[in-house]
Amino acid sequence: MKTPQAIVLPALFAILAGGCALLSKADPVRSRSFRLDRPEPPAAASATLASSATPTASAPALRLGRVTSDLHLDERVVYRPASASPHEIAYYGAARWTEPPAQTLRRMLERGLFEPHQAAALRESALPETPRLEVDLTTLDDILGPPHVARAELLARLSTSAGTLWRATLSVDRPVVPTAGAGDRDAPAAAVDALSAALQAAVDATCDGARQALVAP
Repeated sequence: MKTPQAIVLPALFAILAGGCALLSKADPVRSRSFRLDRPEPPAAASATLASSATPTASAPALRLGRVTSDLHLDERVVYRPASASPHEIAYYGAARWTEPPAQTLRRMLERGLFEPHQAAALRESALPETPRLEVDLTTLDDILGPPHVARAELLARLSTSAGTLWRATLSVDRPVVPTAGAGDRDAPAAAVDALSAALQAAVDATCDGARQALVAP
């Protein structure tokens, strides 16, 4: 007569083997990487190189300080489910940014503030007495809606040792237009262009606000 242990063990091995077989037949989850900022077209890049003049000595000076993001904004692409709590967020399982959004944001700010081809480029300075701009990325979400929009929100603060010169919350929405016939796997791709455009618009508004505050009497 077989003991209960002798009966249970073969049954357990059979269940585990069946589970492994099911897992081996499943489609592998493939990671997808997306670039958040938009690369310059060749013509624009050539124009940037050709315009190598530095800002004049009379241009306002600025020091770009900390550029951070909220803890939930890492390499994963965030979405907010439809008809969910406004406090709920989720992540697309296989979608990733090519770098943390805060790194991309810093590069976009440097480009918008200091590159010589900008219409009102500022002088970059590391001196302690130079006004310092700090920016925090608080929202970079694909909001499924309705309406379906991509939202970028920045908190910007320009200050000196004497106090705050300018502070603003800059929030931008851009509509997300899904591609006809796209499946669930293509959902992040439909939002990437809108997220990039929303973040660029928020960066442009931040740069404009900082410039105006620096030249204000």
